[in-house]
Amino acid sequence: MYEAKRIRIIVAGGGTGGHLFPGIAVARELMSKGDASILFVGTDRKINVEALRRYGFSFKTIRAEGIKGRGVVGTVRALAMVPLAILQTLAILRDFRPHLILGVGGYVSGPVTLGGWLMGIKTAIQEQNSIPGLTNRILGHIVDRIFISYPESGDYFPGRKAMLTGNPVRKDLLDSVGKGGEVDDRFTVLILGGSQGAHRINEIITAALAGLNDLKERLYFIHQTGEKDEVWVGEAYRQAGVEATVSAFINDMGWAYGRASVVVCRAGAGTLAELTAIGKPALLIPYPYAANNHQEVNARCLERAGAAKVYLQADLRPDILAGEIKSLYEDQCALKNMAGRSLALGKSNAAQLIAEECLKMIGG
Repeated sequence: MYEAKRIRIIVAGGGTGGHLFPGIAVARELMSKGDASILFVGTDRKINVEALRRYGFSFKTIRAEGIKGRGVVGTVRALAMVPLAILQTLAILRDFRPHLILGVGGYVSGPVTLGGWLMGIKTAIQEQNSIPGLTNRILGHIVDRIFISYPESGDYFPGRKAMLTGNPVRKDLLDSVGKGGEVDDRFTVLILGGSQGAHRINEIITAALAGLNDLKERLYFIHQTGEKDEVWVGEAYRQAGVEATVSAFINDMGWAYGRASVVVCRAGAGTLAELTAIGKPALLIPYPYAANNHQEVNARCLERAGAAKVYLQADLRPDILAGEIKSLYEDQCALKNMAGRSLALGKSNAAQLIAEECLKMIGG
């Protein structure tokens, strides 16, 4: 049984770092403001379990699957699981008795937020992308509050419910950028493929090393590969004679961002929020199969502001990427300008704004 007097909030969603880490950022902000009890509800995917344990949060899991883009059999299976997911949700809600539910995206967010609405609990959702996903578009009609990261998102929701906050970034990440680690004046390229890595980016980057041979003594790479590609990517750097730190997943992102001169990455909302909160120039390669092509739309927002350059995966050749890295290395003025424009877009107080509004909603 949970304590009756504490403010109790459920954060629902996850499955990818882009959904989970904004939820963690808000949860930590809520806990810093008073005696709050936070329960995460998600799936048993490895990234959820490991990250929540690392931050010390309690969590429950329910069975749910995504619907969009699954084909006929996958869609039927996912729909068949919805009643079970709602029943599991109702049992969790009766036990925890939350004052508010915050959905942060991912397919678990749907049944949990819906279950809260059925039980008359205050509900809110946080939309990370410029184009909202199907689940949040549906939930937008029933929740009490919608926190959006891009002004463009407001067109998809009832205007009176939407509040522009930006996408939350973990305070511990912001505080750790540039702290610790060795001092190194080499031009550092940070490659991020998202929480699961990006195989095609790994292929392009390693093939581009040959075009950077004349700079290899002055370059350093930090490359997050995902589990499947870690070994062969590391070997590719060794064979090219280029010094690099290669790992499946980067736990100390503050160190990685602090070292980075430029970041090569996908255009997931969480990554872009971190880039702009910290002020890092980026070469963005949007994931071409993202729902509603939202990664390209996200990326173009930074490109228009002069904070990043965007390359579609289908058009990007290794020689083009090598040439761009070389160009930025040689033009530090342009690099600094991109960094400044990136920082100007950032909303480092997004978690604080969302936490304060959540507390207002429940009278905390």
